[in-house]
Amino acid sequence: MNDKDFSKQNRSKQRTRGQSWLSNRFLRQRYDDPEAEAETRLARSGQTAIEVDHCWNPFNPLFVDSRLDEFLLGIEADSDDIRRHHLNEFLAELVDRPTLGSQHGWKFAVADSGPSAAADHPLDGQPPADRRIEEGLAAFLQDLLGKGLDWSDQWDVPLDDFRARVLGAIGDLQNVEIIKRATEPFDSPQLAKRICLFSPFWIRSPQTWDENGETPLLDHVLFRYDIPGALYAEWLRKPDADRLKWLCWSILLAQGGSLKRAADLFDWRISRKFQGHFLAAPSGISPIEACIFAEVCRLGGTDVDFQRIVAQPAFVIDPTQPAGDESHSIFWQETALWLIAHRDELSDDESGLVLTWAMHKYTEARRDGTQAFSLKGRSVRRSIEHSVEYRRLVELPWSDLQWNKHGWDRELQKEPGILLSFVELTSGEELFDEGQAMNHCVSSYAARCAAGRSAIVSMRANDVRLVTIEVEPATGRLVQARGKFNREIDSEERQAIRHWADTVVRQQQ
Repeated sequence: MNDKDFSKQNRSKQRTRGQSWLSNRFLRQRYDDPEAEAETRLARSGQTAIEVDHCWNPFNPLFVDSRLDEFLLGIEADSDDIRRHHLNEFLAELVDRPTLGSQHGWKFAVADSGPSAAADHPLDGQPPADRRIEEGLAAFLQDLLGKGLDWSDQWDVPLDDFRARVLGAIGDLQNVEIIKRATEPFDSPQLAKRICLFSPFWIRSPQTWDENGETPLLDHVLFRYDIPGALYAEWLRKPDADRLKWLCWSILLAQGGSLKRAADLFDWRISRKFQGHFLAAPSGISPIEACIFAEVCRLGGTDVDFQRIVAQPAFVIDPTQPAGDESHSIFWQETALWLIAHRDELSDDESGLVLTWAMHKYTEARRDGTQAFSLKGRSVRRSIEHSVEYRRLVELPWSDLQWNKHGWDRELQKEPGILLSFVELTSGEELFDEGQAMNHCVSSYAARCAAGRSAIVSMRANDVRLVTIEVEPATGRLVQARGKFNREIDSEERQAIRHWADTVVRQQQ
């Protein structure tokens, strides 16, 4: 069954409401899956920043799946990775053990016929009344991570204590068997694990679920109110990495919580009217796009403005996350306001040209350390003229210029079928091809490269272009790194580039 079959919009409104990841990441183009930005751009606490364009938007490092350190780069995993690994093992053993009657591989001291969660904590379709759902989720996730949600407080909540809490909430292990049986047809191996992980927030027992009824088990145990289809689909995602932010939003909204009240606890940017606009977002879009829709509406925009913004991948960012560089958020908002104000003066094509030019001007200003670029106060006519000229520059080949390599080409093969390569570009023609494929202005850097002031390297996975990197040859400093349409790189790409720079570029300085 397809994900769309699970959308709340496709279910009856009359009934009573109950309630190989790495290869895909590298080979999937970011502009084809803008929702993947949410968790992949998170940088873990304690990482040193790569010397790159500061207009990147490093988000609060919450709920990142950081296995790339050990899996791709071959470096030692830290305590966070180890904790995640053991949590994944715990959930896998809980859900994937052979049968209810077998103790093979079952390491937890919980009897199969122990007291049910319903007996200890009556599940009557209402969220627990002892504290707000926002506070409960925040405390739960702090225990899950073993640290504060803002990463300012560091503590070590014993993993055994957390597992005991989940097992205690599940209670009778017959509940696990019901969950497994109910989720098997949905081709989502992680669904059962996600339901078990959030067992402390069940509002109904799996044992009271009507297997022949219309209500899916997920709705029965966790949801009291309808939620947007974009959030519902998060429970059904196939990749191993849980994007816990959206799962939390699902529970908050489904159990009558407030995103605004939760904002301070989770370090989210939520305005007063955001939630209403978010709930009104169109179906069939990603959670990040739904957030953009809500923000555009909050700023006075329409669906036309929303469609124009999400058509430009570099502008598809999560506006509810605090930016590492506040100027990026200001630039994004001022651009959206300009677009809204001049909606009727622009065609869709002209809008795309202006947004592409504006992002180019912004990234170049950040690269050069000059005043941040803004569309605020600029006329439509002049902006279109500049945009057309920029497009002409991007499309102008510099084929006559050539220069020598620096010996930085490398290939990394850390998984069968995945070949990560760094290829230095050494002619105006190669820069032109890169710029055409990536839809940015790297071709205009030909004279700079020929003079030895810059070097351009293309990072690829199985010959699929992912990132264009600029290096200062004299120092080995990474000046900037950009994906298609000048998008910022994600955390996995950042770590791979850092590893290449440290082991290849800087070794030759």
